[in-house]
Amino acid sequence: MSDGRPHWVRLGRELRRLREIAGLTQRDIARRLRISQTTVDRTESGGPKGKPPAWPKVREWAEATADASPDLEVLRELAEAALDEHFLYRNLMSEGLAAVQEDIRTEEAAARLLRHFNPWGIPGLLQTADYARRVLTMTDYRQAGGVEEALQARLRRQEILHGTGRRLEFVLTEEGLRKRIVPAAVLAAQLNHLAAMATLPSVAVSVVPAGVQAYAMPAFGFVLYEDHADGQEPWAAIELYHDRVIARKPDDVGIYQAQYELLRRPALHADETRALITAAAESLR
Repeated sequence: MSDGRPHWVRLGRELRRLREIAGLTQRDIARRLRISQTTVDRTESGGPKGKPPAWPKVREWAEATADASPDLEVLRELAEAALDEHFLYRNLMSEGLAAVQEDIRTEEAAARLLRHFNPWGIPGLLQTADYARRVLTMTDYRQAGGVEEALQARLRRQEILHGTGRRLEFVLTEEGLRKRIVPAAVLAAQLNHLAAMATLPSVAVSVVPAGVQAYAMPAFGFVLYEDHADGQEPWAAIELYHDRVIARKPDDVGIYQAQYELLRRPALHADETRALITAAAESLR
């Protein structure tokens, strides 16, 4: 349990116990749940790489091992606890920066509503290649390398901006827009790109101007993943320097949903937001 995921270890042990009592192999479970045998093995071993299974998949596992009389209440409690554990970046990045981007892409594809709050800059889904390259280089705290591969993976994530049946909301701050983490020309191009993306039918961008009355503390960025086609409950991802915190318990998610509304409250409306972004870009020329 040195990887900091004791709840996933307990969940994995229980799922393995149920499988063995039911007389099934890992290959049997993989076939019935439509996942790879590697995923089955990783689930039963409790990490350290990847993510524990969400409740819908755990429920399928229980149905596949019905002969072992699984306790659904216990399994759900274990699944929720495992999903609330921290994902240390030293474990997430063990397979490289690109793998982290691909994992996030999978998470984004499953949600029909994504709500971002980012106080420090531009979210990955709205970044230009030059801006994204700089951000990935700066956030490679463990010197994992593979920035160019991660850049291409991040740009592939942006395909969802042009799809249908999905809503993507972004609450940003004027301070974050103007932050000089890239040269002026790169930042100007990024801001013009942001203004263009804000006109897409599936995208809503709101900016909180500098100096306005705040109604919540903008301490760090987070993303709400909501309205899942598979019935998965809403959850939140909070990005810190050393780990990525996942909150799935309804009460905890509710905190972030409420904070999101308070953080968005002083933001400008759509036309005003685009005007502010355009003015910030012009000021860099």
